[in-house]
Amino acid sequence: MAITVWNALVTAAWGGEDLLPDLYRRLDALPEPGRSTMRATIDMLVARKRQLFARDLRGIGAWELRQAPNGDVSLWAEARAPRR
Repeated sequence: MAITVWNALVTAAWGGEDLLPDLYRRLDALPEPGRSTMRATIDMLVARKRQLFARDLRGIGAWELRQAPNGDVSLWAEARAPRR
């Protein structure tokens, strides 16, 4: 969900389609309490991206969760620049 929100905001900043309205429309189709919970989470992610990372316009391409032999989990992600 975090990657979807991040990429939606970055895509709009690149001059592409604003994907957030469609994301919120899809949420409206969910039953409660999931709809409210998901909306609050997405609202929080949007606010954090705008407050803490507004100038970071890299998109996220391929990504994967990796687990080390000791059980630690990390996120690997490919950064993408806007198309020119």
